Amino acid sequence: LGLVVGMGGLGLREAVRSRQVLVMTPQLFEKALIHAMLRMEGVALLVLDEAHHMRGNDRYATIMKYFYLPCGERPRVLALTASPVEKAHMVEPDAATFRTELAALEGRLDCAAWSRRVPPTVVPHALPQLLPFGRAAAPSELVDGVRRGLAR
Repeated sequence: LGLVVGMGGLGLREAVRSRQVLVMTPQLFEKALIHAMLRMEGVALLVLDEAHHMRGNDRYATIMKYFYLPCGERPRVLALTASPVEKAHMVEPDAATFRTELAALEGRLDCAAWSRRVPPTVVPHALPQLLPFGRAAAPSELVDGVRRGLAR
């Protein structure tokens, strides 16, 4: 039924020909499309992880621009990202930047974004926690710095 395509196992051409489910890197997917081993019309669901990286000449961007958008019968797309803003983990974007980046990503994907914020009471394990490790002594400034970071 399915196969992870990559190092070892079946070659790309054989995998595309003989399997119903393929999991591969964007590079291999692009290669299969370029060399006509696979047609976008033959894909039912396209899952893109880390979709916020889709900019410029990124593999996802070229796949969408040259194979998905011109395609007559497009597959459904599930594009996953923690944030549509590049490097949001470094600097928290303001609301206007977030909306602009989200709209740009929606345009590149030809999609509409959907998100659901889950309250911490439903998923308590998602809250950051500082767990001490055994009796090993850690420099107090490191522990204090981590605590201050988690308190923000």
